[in-house]
Amino acid sequence: MTQIQSIQSLMSNIKQGQKNNLLSVDIIYSKLNFDILNVLYEEGYIRDFEKKTNKKNQDIINVRLKYYNNTSAIKNIQRVINQHISLKLLNQIDLGLVTYILSTSKGIFSGKEAKRLNLGGTVLLIIW
Repeated sequence: MTQIQSIQSLMSNIKQGQKNNLLSVDIIYSKLNFDILNVLYEEGYIRDFEKKTNKKNQDIINVRLKYYNNTSAIKNIQRVINQHISLKLLNQIDLGLVTYILSTSKGIFSGKEAKRLNLGGTVLLIIW
């Protein structure tokens, strides 16, 4: 599975789970998905996640979704294609209203964390 397919699958599963008010969803394991979910957890968008093995002996990630007053913590999640963001531009963006998930030379980070570490990179997702 390519990176784009992996991210699309992650987004689709989360959106469907929230649309159906599910407490948790299963996502196919990849290091990229795991790292993205780690950022979502650190930023407070999901309750928890853990790597498991399903009945078919495949690695999956069980994601516990987060809700506030029956409203999903994630209002929207969008994939960004080929949008490189420099550190200079990152410093100019107000990161308070949305969360950017970036792929940097040091790994996957939120925009706030990348800014703190003085890293630029490619924007993978925007969440609010």
